[in-house]
Amino acid sequence: MQKLLYPSLQEGLVGAWCPSRDNSRSTILTDFSPYKNNGVLTLMDPGTDWVASDGKVALDFDGVNDYVIANSQISTLPITFICWCSQTAAVTYAGTISSNNVALLSNGAGTAVTYIWEGTSDEYDGASGLTITNGKLEFRALVVTSTYAKVWLNGSSWTNTKAHSAKTFTNIYIGTDRNIHPFSGRVFDSAIFGRALTDSEISLIRTIGPGGIYATKRVIASRRATTGSTSASKFIIKSQATSRSYSY
Repeated sequence: MQKLLYPSLQEGLVGAWCPSRDNSRSTILTDFSPYKNNGVLTLMDPGTDWVASDGKVALDFDGVNDYVIANSQISTLPITFICWCSQTAAVTYAGTISSNNVALLSNGAGTAVTYIWEGTSDEYDGASGLTITNGKLEFRALVVTSTYAKVWLNGSSWTNTKAHSAKTFTNIYIGTDRNIHPFSGRVFDSAIFGRALTDSEISLIRTIGPGGIYATKRVIASRRATTGSTSASKFIIKSQATSRSYSY
């Protein structure tokens, strides 16, 4: 029997697209959340864009026109976006995970992580100071509430204290933003939570690495009879975790 190793990280999970745990290797990117809004590889070749990288499997985006789209309607605030990716080259405003009016992306120079949240208090190309290292597997996250937005790159963060209003996301894009600013590099894991993850939860996800939030343990129940005229059942629980730790 399989049980989730980190069940608390399933709370509020509304979208979970993880190439590093997806065995389809097809034109479909599986949504591991309960909503099952699978993504569709667009202008991509499954034969060449599913790649082995950093000991895992990733989707390779060419920085020209590759992207994945999932038809998903999410209306919520607070919200959290996460993405494990490795940028190959800097592309202006390259989106890693986004919707029609929200994106976790790079800045205008393609050298730092920032975000966009359009509405009554727009924020665009904020000067986060979180510098991207090309060719390195890195963790990015965006937590948005009504009173602040917090952007993460690995273990560092930047907070914007402007007000933010709730949005309705009609499509989810991976590997681009809603204006088709394509990402150049590889995406290993991406997810959306309909709640604000705490700093400790962000730290945990960063530690357990790509696909870690879906890791399971194998639980074996074995029956052992007791001596005497009355039999009783006792169970021995063994677990085998399937996860890897990452440190940045």
